[in-house]
Amino acid sequence: MKKRILATLLALVMAVGLLPTAALAAGDFQITDGVLTEYTGPGGDVVIPGSVTAIGQRAFEGSSVTSVTIPSSVTTIGYGAFEYCRNLTSVTIPNSVTALGNQVFLYCESLTSVTIPNSVTTIGEETFRDCTSLTKVTIPNSVTSIGEGAFNGCSNLTAVTIANGVTSIGNAAFSYCESLTAVTIPDGVTGIGDNIFYGCTSLTAVTIPAGVRGIGNDAFKGCDSLTVRGAEGSYAQIWALDNGKTFEAVLPASATPGMTAYASTQLVEVDGKKVEFQCYALKDANGNDTNYVKLRDVAYILNGTAAQFQVGWDGQVAITTKTAYTPNGSEMKTPYSGDRTYAKAGSEYVKLNGGSKSMNALILKDAEGNGYTYFKLRDLGAALGFKVDWTAQRGIFIETK
Repeated sequence: MKKRILATLLALVMAVGLLPTAALAAGDFQITDGVLTEYTGPGGDVVIPGSVTAIGQRAFEGSSVTSVTIPSSVTTIGYGAFEYCRNLTSVTIPNSVTALGNQVFLYCESLTSVTIPNSVTTIGEETFRDCTSLTKVTIPNSVTSIGEGAFNGCSNLTAVTIANGVTSIGNAAFSYCESLTAVTIPDGVTGIGDNIFYGCTSLTAVTIPAGVRGIGNDAFKGCDSLTVRGAEGSYAQIWALDNGKTFEAVLPASATPGMTAYASTQLVEVDGKKVEFQCYALKDANGNDTNYVKLRDVAYILNGTAAQFQVGWDGQVAITTKTAYTPNGSEMKTPYSGDRTYAKAGSEYVKLNGGSKSMNALILKDAEGNGYTYFKLRDLGAALGFKVDWTAQRGIFIETK
Protein backbone atom coordinates (compact mmCIF):
# COMPACT_ATOMS: atom_id res chain seq x y z
CA MET A 1 0.00 0.00 0.00
CA LYS A 2 2.83 2.42 0.98
CA LYS A 3 4.65 1.60 -2.27
CA ARG A 4 1.50 2.35 -4.26
CA ILE A 5 1.11 5.78 -2.56
CA LEU A 6 4.78 6.61 -3.11
CA ALA A 7 4.48 5.65 -6.77
CA THR A 8 1.41 7.87 -7.15
CA LEU A 9 3.17 10.82 -5.51
CA LEU A 10 6.23 10.31 -7.67
CA ALA A 11 4.07 10.29 -10.82
CA LEU A 12 2.33 13.46 -9.69
CA VAL A 13 5.65 15.20 -9.06
CA MET A 14 6.91 14.11 -12.47
CA ALA A 15 3.71 15.35 -14.12
CA VAL A 16 4.02 18.74 -12.44
CA GLY A 17 7.63 18.89 -13.53
CA LEU A 18 6.52 18.50 -17.14
CA LEU A 19 4.37 21.71 -16.97
CA PRO A 20 5.85 24.68 -18.88
CA THR A 21 7.76 26.86 -16.39
CA ALA A 22 7.04 30.06 -18.37
CA ALA A 23 3.35 30.09 -17.35
CA LEU A 24 2.91 30.88 -13.65
CA ALA A 25 0.03 31.96 -11.47
CA ALA A 26 1.63 34.32 -8.94
CA GLY A 27 -1.24 34.86 -6.53
CA ASP A 28 -3.59 37.34 -8.23
CA PHE A 29 -1.53 37.55 -11.44
CA GLN A 30 -1.31 35.42 -14.56
CA ILE A 31 2.23 35.83 -15.93
CA THR A 32 3.59 34.28 -19.13
CA ASP A 33 7.19 34.80 -20.19
CA GLY A 34 7.37 37.93 -18.06
CA VAL A 35 4.14 39.38 -19.49
CA LEU A 36 1.35 40.03 -17.00
CA THR A 37 -1.59 38.81 -19.04
CA GLU A 38 -4.38 39.02 -16.46
CA TYR A 39 -5.08 40.34 -13.00
CA THR A 40 -7.59 38.21 -11.09
CA GLY A 41 -7.39 39.73 -7.63
CA PRO A 42 -10.00 41.54 -5.54
CA GLY A 43 -8.74 45.06 -6.30
CA GLY A 44 -7.59 47.76 -3.90
CA ASP A 45 -3.93 48.74 -3.72
CA VAL A 46 -1.88 46.51 -6.01
CA VAL A 47 1.88 45.99 -6.29
CA ILE A 48 2.91 44.18 -9.48
CA PRO A 49 5.60 41.49 -8.97
CA GLY A 50 9.18 42.33 -9.91
CA SER A 51 9.31 39.41 -12.36
CA VAL A 52 6.97 41.24 -14.77
CA THR A 53 8.61 42.90 -17.80
CA ALA A 54 5.45 43.96 -19.65
CA ILE A 55 1.79 44.56 -18.85
CA GLY A 56 -0.30 42.91 -21.55
CA GLN A 57 -3.43 44.01 -23.37
CA ARG A 58 -6.40 44.62 -21.08
CA ALA A 59 -4.60 42.90 -18.19
CA PHE A 60 -6.53 44.92 -15.57
CA GLU A 61 -9.58 45.76 -17.67
CA GLY A 62 -12.62 46.53 -15.49
CA SER A 63 -10.93 45.51 -12.23
CA SER A 64 -11.52 47.21 -8.88
CA VAL A 65 -7.93 48.33 -8.29
CA THR A 66 -7.55 51.72 -6.58
CA SER A 67 -3.79 52.17 -6.94
CA VAL A 68 -1.08 50.32 -8.84
CA THR A 69 2.68 50.27 -8.31
CA ILE A 70 4.57 49.12 -11.39
CA PRO A 71 8.10 47.72 -10.89
CA SER A 72 11.15 49.04 -12.75
CA SER A 73 11.38 45.74 -14.62
CA VAL A 74 8.40 46.81 -16.80
CA THR A 75 9.24 48.50 -20.11
CA THR A 76 5.88 48.51 -21.92
CA ILE A 77 2.25 48.92 -20.97
CA GLY A 78 -0.03 47.40 -23.57
CA TYR A 79 -3.28 48.33 -25.28
CA GLY A 80 -6.12 48.99 -22.83
CA ALA A 81 -4.12 47.63 -19.90
CA PHE A 82 -6.14 49.56 -17.28
CA GLU A 83 -9.21 50.57 -19.27
CA TYR A 84 -12.47 50.81 -17.33
CA CYS A 85 -10.65 50.65 -13.97
CA ARG A 86 -13.16 53.15 -12.65
CA ASN A 87 -11.81 53.11 -9.07
CA LEU A 88 -8.17 53.70 -10.02
CA THR A 89 -7.01 56.95 -8.41
CA SER A 90 -3.22 56.76 -8.75
CA VAL A 91 -0.58 54.86 -10.64
CA THR A 92 3.21 54.93 -10.37
CA ILE A 93 4.91 54.56 -13.75
CA PRO A 94 8.65 53.77 -13.47
CA ASN A 95 11.43 55.26 -15.61
CA SER A 96 11.84 51.92 -17.36
CA VAL A 97 8.59 52.36 -19.33
CA THR A 98 9.20 53.69 -22.86
CA ALA A 99 5.70 53.65 -24.35
CA LEU A 100 2.11 54.04 -23.20
CA GLY A 101 -0.10 52.08 -25.57
CA ASN A 102 -3.48 53.06 -26.97
CA GLN A 103 -6.35 53.37 -24.47
CA VAL A 104 -4.15 52.36 -21.51
CA PHE A 105 -6.22 54.39 -19.01
CA LEU A 106 -9.43 54.75 -21.03
CA TYR A 107 -12.40 55.61 -18.76
CA CYS A 108 -10.35 55.59 -15.56
CA GLU A 109 -12.75 58.19 -14.27
CA SER A 110 -11.28 58.38 -10.72
CA LEU A 111 -7.67 58.96 -11.83
CA THR A 112 -6.74 62.39 -10.45
CA SER A 113 -3.09 62.76 -11.47
CA VAL A 114 -0.39 60.88 -13.29
CA THR A 115 3.37 61.37 -13.57
CA ILE A 116 4.78 60.43 -16.96
CA PRO A 117 8.49 59.59 -16.61
CA ASN A 118 11.25 60.93 -18.86
CA SER A 119 11.71 57.50 -20.42
CA VAL A 120 8.35 57.59 -22.25
CA THR A 121 8.66 58.59 -25.92
CA THR A 122 5.08 58.06 -27.14
CA ILE A 123 1.62 58.51 -25.69
CA GLY A 124 -0.84 56.42 -27.69
CA GLU A 125 -4.30 57.12 -29.02
CA GLU A 126 -6.99 57.73 -26.40
CA THR A 127 -4.50 56.84 -23.66
CA PHE A 128 -6.26 59.00 -21.04
CA ARG A 129 -9.58 59.48 -22.78
CA ASP A 130 -12.49 60.30 -20.45
CA CYS A 131 -10.32 60.36 -17.33
CA THR A 132 -12.78 62.91 -16.00
CA SER A 133 -11.04 63.42 -12.63
CA LEU A 134 -7.62 64.12 -14.14
CA THR A 135 -6.70 67.73 -13.26
CA LYS A 136 -3.10 68.22 -14.43
CA VAL A 137 -0.55 66.53 -16.65
CA THR A 138 3.14 67.21 -17.31
CA ILE A 139 4.47 65.76 -20.53
CA PRO A 140 8.27 65.39 -20.37
CA ASN A 141 10.90 66.25 -22.99
CA SER A 142 11.31 62.58 -23.91
CA VAL A 143 7.82 62.44 -25.47
CA THR A 144 7.85 63.15 -29.20
CA SER A 145 4.27 62.31 -30.11
CA ILE A 146 0.83 62.48 -28.51
CA GLY A 147 -1.76 60.27 -30.18
CA GLU A 148 -5.22 61.14 -31.42
CA GLY A 149 -7.74 61.73 -28.64
CA ALA A 150 -5.06 61.12 -26.00
CA PHE A 151 -6.80 63.39 -23.45
CA ASN A 152 -10.19 63.65 -25.13
CA GLY A 153 -12.97 64.18 -22.60
CA CYS A 154 -10.73 64.97 -19.61
CA SER A 155 -13.32 67.51 -18.53
CA ASN A 156 -11.58 68.60 -15.31
CA LEU A 157 -8.11 68.99 -16.81
CA THR A 158 -7.04 72.55 -15.97
CA ALA A 159 -3.31 72.50 -16.73
CA VAL A 160 -1.16 70.76 -19.32
CA THR A 161 2.59 71.29 -19.59
CA ILE A 162 3.90 70.13 -22.96
CA ALA A 163 7.69 70.05 -23.20
CA ASN A 164 9.60 71.06 -26.32
CA GLY A 165 10.36 67.47 -27.26
CA VAL A 166 6.84 67.02 -28.65
CA THR A 167 6.69 67.46 -32.42
CA SER A 168 3.40 65.70 -33.20
CA ILE A 169 0.00 66.10 -31.51
CA GLY A 170 -2.82 64.01 -32.96
CA ASN A 171 -6.32 65.09 -33.94
CA ALA A 172 -8.73 65.75 -31.07
CA ALA A 173 -5.93 65.16 -28.56
CA PHE A 174 -7.42 67.61 -26.03
CA SER A 175 -11.00 67.96 -27.27
CA TYR A 176 -13.71 68.49 -24.65
CA CYS A 177 -11.18 69.37 -21.94
CA GLU A 178 -13.72 71.88 -20.68
CA SER A 179 -11.67 73.20 -17.75
CA LEU A 180 -8.48 73.85 -19.70
CA THR A 181 -7.73 77.59 -19.65
CA ALA A 182 -4.31 78.09 -21.25
CA VAL A 183 -1.97 76.06 -23.46
CA THR A 184 1.49 76.65 -24.91
CA ILE A 185 2.24 74.62 -28.03
CA PRO A 186 5.95 73.62 -28.05
CA ASP A 187 8.36 75.02 -30.61
CA GLY A 188 8.89 71.75 -32.49
CA VAL A 189 5.25 71.47 -33.62
CA THR A 190 4.66 72.55 -37.23
CA GLY A 191 0.96 71.77 -37.58
CA ILE A 192 -2.11 71.69 -35.33
CA GLY A 193 -4.55 68.90 -36.19
CA ASP A 194 -8.31 68.79 -36.65
CA ASN A 195 -10.49 69.22 -33.54
CA ILE A 196 -7.43 69.31 -31.28
CA PHE A 197 -9.06 71.68 -28.74
CA TYR A 198 -12.65 71.25 -29.95
CA GLY A 199 -15.14 72.01 -27.18
CA CYS A 200 -12.55 73.44 -24.74
CA THR A 201 -15.01 76.11 -23.69
CA SER A 202 -12.80 77.60 -20.94
CA LEU A 203 -9.70 77.93 -23.12
CA THR A 204 -8.85 81.64 -23.25
CA ALA A 205 -5.18 81.65 -24.29
CA VAL A 206 -3.06 79.58 -26.62
CA THR A 207 0.55 80.32 -27.55
CA ILE A 208 1.44 79.04 -31.02
CA PRO A 209 5.09 78.89 -32.18
CA ALA A 210 6.29 80.59 -35.34
CA GLY A 211 7.02 77.20 -36.93
CA VAL A 212 3.33 76.24 -37.18
CA ARG A 213 2.25 76.35 -40.83
CA GLY A 214 -1.25 74.94 -40.58
CA ILE A 215 -4.21 74.75 -38.19
CA GLY A 216 -6.78 72.02 -38.85
CA ASN A 217 -10.54 72.09 -39.19
CA ASP A 218 -12.44 73.03 -36.01
CA ALA A 219 -9.17 73.01 -34.07
CA PHE A 220 -10.52 75.61 -31.62
CA LYS A 221 -14.26 75.32 -32.22
CA GLY A 222 -16.20 76.33 -29.12
CA CYS A 223 -13.26 78.34 -27.72
CA ASP A 224 -15.25 81.54 -28.02
CA SER A 225 -13.06 83.75 -25.77
CA LEU A 226 -9.73 82.60 -27.18
CA THR A 227 -6.71 84.89 -27.44
CA VAL A 228 -4.00 83.61 -29.77
CA ARG A 229 -0.43 84.51 -28.86
CA GLY A 230 2.41 84.28 -31.39
CA ALA A 231 4.99 86.11 -33.43
CA GLU A 232 4.16 89.17 -35.52
CA GLY A 233 3.52 88.11 -39.12
CA SER A 234 3.24 84.41 -38.23
CA TYR A 235 0.68 81.94 -39.54
CA ALA A 236 -0.93 82.08 -36.07
CA GLN A 237 -1.61 85.81 -36.52
CA ILE A 238 -3.13 85.31 -39.96
CA TRP A 239 -5.30 82.47 -38.67
CA ALA A 240 -6.47 84.54 -35.69
CA LEU A 241 -7.48 87.47 -37.89
CA ASP A 242 -9.23 85.20 -40.38
CA ASN A 243 -11.17 83.45 -37.63
CA GLY A 244 -12.19 86.44 -35.54
CA LYS A 245 -9.85 85.68 -32.64
CA THR A 246 -7.91 88.24 -30.62
CA PHE A 247 -4.22 88.14 -31.46
CA GLU A 248 -1.51 89.12 -28.99
CA ALA A 249 2.01 89.41 -30.35
CA VAL A 250 4.70 87.96 -28.10
CA LEU A 251 7.98 89.72 -27.66
CA PRO A 252 10.89 88.69 -29.87
CA ALA A 253 13.15 86.10 -28.29
CA SER A 254 15.88 88.74 -28.19
CA ALA A 255 13.86 91.00 -25.86
CA THR A 256 16.07 90.85 -22.78
CA PRO A 257 16.42 93.83 -20.38
CA GLY A 258 19.61 95.75 -21.11
CA MET A 259 19.26 95.42 -24.87
CA THR A 260 18.41 98.11 -27.39
CA ALA A 261 15.06 99.62 -28.36
CA TYR A 262 15.39 101.35 -31.74
CA ALA A 263 13.85 104.78 -32.35
CA SER A 264 11.45 104.90 -35.29
CA THR A 265 8.50 106.83 -36.69
CA GLN A 266 5.24 105.35 -37.96
CA LEU A 267 2.64 107.13 -40.08
CA VAL A 268 -0.79 105.90 -38.96
CA GLU A 269 -4.15 106.80 -40.46
CA VAL A 270 -6.60 107.64 -37.64
CA ASP A 271 -10.22 107.88 -38.81
CA GLY A 272 -8.95 109.01 -42.21
CA LYS A 273 -6.31 111.47 -40.98
CA LYS A 274 -2.57 110.74 -41.09
CA VAL A 275 -0.73 111.01 -37.76
CA GLU A 276 2.99 110.45 -37.14
CA PHE A 277 3.81 108.48 -34.00
CA GLN A 278 7.25 108.34 -32.40
CA CYS A 279 7.81 104.65 -31.72
CA TYR A 280 10.44 102.28 -30.44
CA ALA A 281 11.09 98.89 -32.01
CA LEU A 282 12.55 95.62 -30.79
CA LYS A 283 14.29 93.41 -33.32
CA ASP A 284 13.93 89.65 -33.51
CA ALA A 285 16.73 87.21 -34.39
CA ASN A 286 16.14 87.89 -38.09
CA GLY A 287 16.26 91.67 -37.72
CA ASN A 288 12.49 92.15 -38.08
CA ASP A 289 10.98 95.03 -36.10
CA THR A 290 8.16 94.90 -33.56
CA ASN A 291 6.99 98.48 -32.91
CA TYR A 292 5.72 99.91 -29.64
CA VAL A 293 3.89 103.23 -29.26
CA LYS A 294 3.64 105.41 -26.14
CA LEU A 295 0.34 104.91 -24.34
CA ARG A 296 -0.26 108.61 -23.69
CA ASP A 297 0.32 109.40 -27.38
CA VAL A 298 -2.50 107.08 -28.37
CA ALA A 299 -4.77 108.47 -25.64
CA TYR A 300 -4.03 112.02 -26.85
CA ILE A 301 -4.80 111.25 -30.51
CA LEU A 302 -8.01 109.34 -29.73
CA ASN A 303 -9.34 111.93 -27.28
CA GLY A 304 -12.83 113.02 -28.30
CA THR A 305 -13.51 109.90 -30.38
CA ALA A 306 -15.70 106.91 -29.50
CA ALA A 307 -12.52 105.10 -28.39
CA GLN A 308 -11.19 107.78 -26.00
CA PHE A 309 -9.66 106.63 -22.73
CA GLN A 310 -8.07 108.13 -19.62
CA VAL A 311 -4.56 107.21 -18.42
CA GLY A 312 -3.53 107.43 -14.77
CA TRP A 313 -1.22 105.88 -12.21
CA ASP A 314 -2.29 103.87 -9.16
CA GLY A 315 0.87 101.97 -8.36
CA GLN A 316 0.57 100.71 -11.93
CA VAL A 317 -0.75 102.07 -15.21
CA ALA A 318 -4.50 102.63 -14.91
CA ILE A 319 -6.74 102.90 -17.99
CA THR A 320 -10.40 103.89 -18.02
CA THR A 321 -12.27 103.53 -21.32
CA LYS A 322 -15.05 105.81 -22.58
CA THR A 323 -13.50 108.65 -20.58
CA ALA A 324 -11.89 111.87 -21.84
CA TYR A 325 -8.11 112.00 -21.62
CA THR A 326 -6.33 114.63 -19.52
CA PRO A 327 -3.01 115.60 -21.17
CA ASN A 328 0.12 116.10 -19.03
CA GLY A 329 2.38 117.69 -21.63
CA SER A 330 4.39 114.58 -22.53
CA GLU A 331 2.26 113.63 -25.52
CA MET A 332 3.55 113.24 -29.09
CA LYS A 333 7.18 113.81 -28.15
CA THR A 334 9.93 111.75 -26.62
CA PRO A 335 11.86 112.88 -23.53
CA TYR A 336 15.01 111.42 -25.05
CA SER A 337 16.43 110.96 -28.52
CA GLY A 338 17.84 108.08 -30.51
CA ASP A 339 18.03 104.42 -29.61
CA ARG A 340 17.62 103.49 -25.97
CA THR A 341 18.51 100.66 -23.61
CA TYR A 342 15.14 99.63 -22.25
CA ALA A 343 14.35 99.14 -18.59
CA LYS A 344 11.85 96.34 -19.08
CA ALA A 345 10.28 94.34 -21.87
CA GLY A 346 7.66 91.72 -21.22
CA SER A 347 4.36 91.13 -19.51
CA GLU A 348 3.07 94.14 -17.60
CA TYR A 349 -0.13 94.26 -15.56
CA VAL A 350 -2.29 97.36 -15.98
CA LYS A 351 -5.56 98.33 -14.36
CA LEU A 352 -8.27 98.33 -17.01
CA ASN A 353 -11.59 99.73 -15.82
CA GLY A 354 -10.68 98.64 -12.29
CA GLY A 355 -9.72 95.09 -13.25
CA SER A 356 -6.31 93.57 -13.96
CA LYS A 357 -5.07 93.07 -17.50
CA SER A 358 -1.76 91.54 -18.61
CA MET A 359 -0.22 93.11 -21.71
CA ASN A 360 3.18 93.05 -23.38
CA ALA A 361 4.92 96.31 -22.67
CA LEU A 362 8.18 98.15 -23.28
CA ILE A 363 9.34 100.55 -20.55
CA LEU A 364 11.92 103.25 -21.22
CA LYS A 365 13.35 105.68 -18.67
CA ASP A 366 14.63 109.21 -19.09
CA ALA A 367 17.72 110.73 -17.48
CA GLU A 368 15.80 111.42 -14.25
CA GLY A 369 14.59 107.84 -14.03
CA ASN A 370 10.98 108.57 -15.01
CA GLY A 371 9.37 105.62 -16.79
CA TYR A 372 7.37 105.71 -20.02
CA THR A 373 5.25 102.75 -21.04
CA TYR A 374 4.91 101.67 -24.67
CA PHE A 375 2.49 99.05 -26.03
CA LYS A 376 1.81 97.42 -29.37
CA LEU A 377 -0.92 99.30 -31.23
CA ARG A 378 -2.85 96.11 -32.05
CA ASP A 379 -2.81 95.06 -28.40
CA LEU A 380 -4.23 98.44 -27.37
CA GLY A 381 -6.92 98.20 -30.01
CA ALA A 382 -7.96 94.73 -28.86
CA ALA A 383 -8.03 95.78 -25.20
CA LEU A 384 -9.65 99.19 -25.58
CA GLY A 385 -12.12 98.61 -28.39
CA PHE A 386 -10.81 100.28 -31.55
CA LYS A 387 -9.85 98.68 -34.85
CA VAL A 388 -6.22 98.44 -35.96
CA ASP A 389 -5.41 97.00 -39.37
CA TRP A 390 -3.12 97.33 -42.37
CA THR A 391 -3.55 97.36 -46.14
CA ALA A 392 -1.07 98.05 -48.90
CA GLN A 393 -3.07 101.13 -49.92
CA ARG A 394 -3.64 102.68 -46.49
CA GLY A 395 -0.76 101.32 -44.46
CA ILE A 396 -1.50 101.08 -40.73
CA PHE A 397 -4.91 102.52 -39.86
CA ILE A 398 -7.15 103.00 -36.82
CA GLU A 399 -10.94 103.16 -36.92
CA THR A 400 -12.69 104.24 -33.74
CA LYS A 401 -16.34 103.99 -34.82
